[in-house]
Amino acid sequence: MVHAILSTVALDSGTNAIAEIARVQGRVLGANEEEVESAIETVRRTLDHPLLKLAAAAVHCRREVPVAMKLEDGIMVEGVVDLAFKNDGAWTVIDYKTDFEMKGRMEEYINQVRLYGLAISKATGDKARGILLRI
Repeated sequence: MVHAILSTVALDSGTNAIAEIARVQGRVLGANEEEVESAIETVRRTLDHPLLKLAAAAVHCRREVPVAMKLEDGIMVEGVVDLAFKNDGAWTVIDYKTDFEMKGRMEEYINQVRLYGLAISKATGDKARGILLRI
């Protein structure tokens, strides 16, 4: 539910706007009131993160962007970037992670966000850095 809310809520939203979207997403997902309230608080704290503040102020900001590219070995990779924004001539690519336990998956996640950054860099010609944001 947190991913769904973050994909649509304005990045400068306050609690009321977050709650409005969270309640809709909660109904869609069949969440109970406790889960909805927890998601509201989680998204509110996430939007207070300095990186999300930078994204909110960026002229170029994209969310839920599909990316695809062919690697040098011919393998095709594709995914959906949670958030990417351009600041000072370079892109910051953020992948949200809401997993309770990330142990054993960090290498996979790091590779994922690295590939997202590479795809955006190749598509735009700008530098890009990938960041995992654990929520």
